[in-house]
Amino acid sequence: MLNIYFDTERNEEMDRGGVTEELLKAAGRMRRVRLSVLFPDISQGEFLALEVIYRYTLIQDNGRKICVSDLAKNMKIASSAVSRMLHTLEERGLISREVDRKDRRNTYVFLTEAGRQKHQDAVDTMDEFLKSVVNRMKEEDIRQLIVLWNELADIIDDELDSRTKGERR
Repeated sequence: MLNIYFDTERNEEMDRGGVTEELLKAAGRMRRVRLSVLFPDISQGEFLALEVIYRYTLIQDNGRKICVSDLAKNMKIASSAVSRMLHTLEERGLISREVDRKDRRNTYVFLTEAGRQKHQDAVDTMDEFLKSVVNRMKEEDIRQLIVLWNELADIIDDELDSRTKGERR
């Protein structure tokens, strides 16, 4: 399955007794969690779009709308992919689009009343679900998990940064 690598300079096993494989398995399990069962009528990407539109419009003073290009940047996906997703959301009455009257190259998106309700329903469902999950663990364990998860994310980011710069630790 996973090859064990040895550090010849320090002559120690890099796998740390199988922990690398166990980490990969745990990450794979988390990736396969099917939260979609909580939201049978909305995809994860669609929820993210509704969330970004909602949050963006809370902090902007532009009539509760976001430019499609800003939405794509915030979602970290191509504008063409966002446009396809928005088409589906618009057909379902969750968002509306509006062309900028001053610059017709810009299109703005905003949540309809149905979109705000769908977003709120999804947030409420996720909050209830996460509270149930958290309540099944001790608060101390959850806090430790958060610290360790953030530490792992920082280390992964650092490793990826160093490898893109041609370094290796």
